[in-house]
Amino acid sequence: MSGGGRVLVVGVGGIGAPCAWALADAGVGPLRLCDPDRVETSNLPRQVLFGPDDVGRPKAEVAAARLAREGLAVEPVVAAFDASTADALLGDVEVVVDATDGAATKDLVHALAVAAGRPVVHAAGIGSEGRVLDVPAGGRPCLACLFGRLAAGDEGGDTCARFGVFPGVVGAVGALAAGVAARRRRAPRAPSEGLLVLDAGAGRVRTLHVEADPACPVCGAGADPRAAVRPGRAERAVAAPRAPAPPDALDLRDEACPMNLLRARRAVERLAARDTLSVWLGEEGASTVPDGLVALGHDVLEQVAEGDGVRVVVRRGVRAAGADDASDAWLRRYARQIVLAELGEGGQRRLGAATARVVGTGDVALAAAVHLNAAGFGAVELDDGSPIPVAGPPWPLREAPGATTRGEALARALLARGAVARAVADASPPTPRVAVVLEGPVAARLEVEPSPDGPRARALGALLCDAAMRAVLRLPGGLLSLPTSR
Repeated sequence: MSGGGRVLVVGVGGIGAPCAWALADAGVGPLRLCDPDRVETSNLPRQVLFGPDDVGRPKAEVAAARLAREGLAVEPVVAAFDASTADALLGDVEVVVDATDGAATKDLVHALAVAAGRPVVHAAGIGSEGRVLDVPAGGRPCLACLFGRLAAGDEGGDTCARFGVFPGVVGAVGALAAGVAARRRRAPRAPSEGLLVLDAGAGRVRTLHVEADPACPVCGAGADPRAAVRPGRAERAVAAPRAPAPPDALDLRDEACPMNLLRARRAVERLAARDTLSVWLGEEGASTVPDGLVALGHDVLEQVAEGDGVRVVVRRGVRAAGADDASDAWLRRYARQIVLAELGEGGQRRLGAATARVVGTGDVALAAAVHLNAAGFGAVELDDGSPIPVAGPPWPLREAPGATTRGEALARALLARGAVARAVADASPPTPRVAVVLEGPVAARLEVEPSPDGPRARALGALLCDAAMRAVLRLPGGLLSLPTSR
């Protein structure tokens, strides 16, 4: 399917990484990957193309190097998608996948892509929920028809205490978005496939019919999509020299979400009940961390502006749970998962004590193993004795030259990224189904019917990871079924 115009993936994070992976291995290209950010430690549990050695490197460049192969060009663009770069990024593109994670950015990507006459696949996820919207070239319907301007009123949006997402959810959303993009590329003006809504906590997947809004400010008759984009916030003025925080205060002015909340929480919960702590926060933390601490059962007694941030005096709540002891590096790696109310530090430790054995072969098993390893399972075993494809083995199998089976190749590739992984071929009776067998805090076996290799199979593998996490954490939900059309 390689050839023709490019597929542009905007954002190579929790959704964009598995999306680009699925597109590349399905032969959909050439690809253009656009992301201004560098890999951070807290990205690793859900942004599956990256490993510890990639921290500090540009995401787009790392992802392109992982996925490019003979016959498939992958172009990295280390830049933001904005009004100044949109024309160049969209010029030779046939389909846009919006895998960004900010409301204002999604408004911008969507409006400018519709204005350029490009089909858009909107993909989003938070917590246990994900969605994929298929937008034909020119819209009608489009994202704004359904939701208006996502960034409207975002000053009161989700707080840092509610940030986070289950890695299997964004993995499935990314893979499903890849499948929609591949189909949309073949038929840019075909009717929309609708809005797929995935709710892993409630155990359901729905595809909703969507209608165009005649008065839509982006795709309605006579609309000017560029005018519908919310103006960006003015650049901040150069800050005055910063005064140092007092030695008895916790200075989090340079810490970003969610680490600012997690570090503040750990410091407060090491206090005796009713003792207080002064916490200095930057602009982002000032708008989110106090609410997060209150939600955790603590009291914010005072907030005072201090230069480019605020000083907050926090009193430890009587009923608040004590902080678990863990290294800052461990906390930083799993920050986005730990901040989920359903998970926390205790839940992340339960995952670390669990062993997941993946039984089966193909893309379902491959995606399940990669996501389980990233999510923090203590060990991943690969029960797959099938041979490695001679021509064009998928990433990461091709990173293990000399391996003779898929299980051995994947184990070697995961070990090279610091995982505990091992091949255990023929440990289980042969079965046409793909299974994850759990040992440790919970013993369970989760199975899915096999699916032909491709984006849908990758999504099923990611959902196996999500179901395994829910089993270990004893959370509601279960293994989701996907429509065969996806």
